[in-house]
Parts: sequence; C-alpha cells; structure tokens
Amino acid sequence: MMDTYHSIFIISFVIIIYIITWIITKKKIITIATNRKIWNVFLVLFFFSSSVLGLILAVAIDYKLSLEWYRSVLWFHVEFGIALAVVSSFHLFWHRYYYVILLKQALAKNKDK
Repeated sequence: MMDTYHSIFIISFVIIIYIITWIITKKKIITIATNRKIWNVFLVLFFFSSSVLGLILAVAIDYKLSLEWYRSVLWFHVEFGIALAVVSSFHLFWHRYYYVILLKQALAKNKDK
C-alpha cells in the first residue's frame, strides 16, 4: 500500500468527481455557488491535511524524533498533496481572470518604475 503513490488514481478520481459536480451544476441540481463551495471545502481539507502532515514531518526531522512512523506520514502527506494539486488547478482556472488582472497591474507598476 505505502510502497507506491496513487497519482493516476487520485488525479482521475478527483477529475471524475469534478465532472459529476459540473454536470449536476449544468442540470441546475446545485448552483454554481454551491459547486464552488464544495470544491473550496475540498481545497481546504487537502491543504490542511497535507500541510499539517508536512509540519509534523519537519518537526520530527528537526528534533530527531523517532521516525518509525515517518514513511506512513510521508505517504499520506504526498497523497493529500497530489489531490491538493489537482483541486488547486481547478481553483486557479476558475479565478484565472483575477490573476491575469493582478499580473497586468503588477507589470504596469514595474513598467512605471
């Protein structure tokens, strides 16, 4: 189980769930706002899980704590990180116009200097 990561499975699973929520949004079973709230919850859960496990690993290494459990915590940290990367991609795509505007503003400010 913990000898390999499940990248393809996790990526595929998250994309399939996204497609399902997209379809039920298009059929007006849920609103766009509800769909985004669902994915924001996933984003927070995956971020929190991956970051807390990463902090635990960092503290364990810094303070040379017993690392018998290190590989299993690392495995879960990476698995949640993979899911986080996929959900973050959705988030960035939804807000791409916001980021383009910010980038243009930043470039304009640098141009004026």
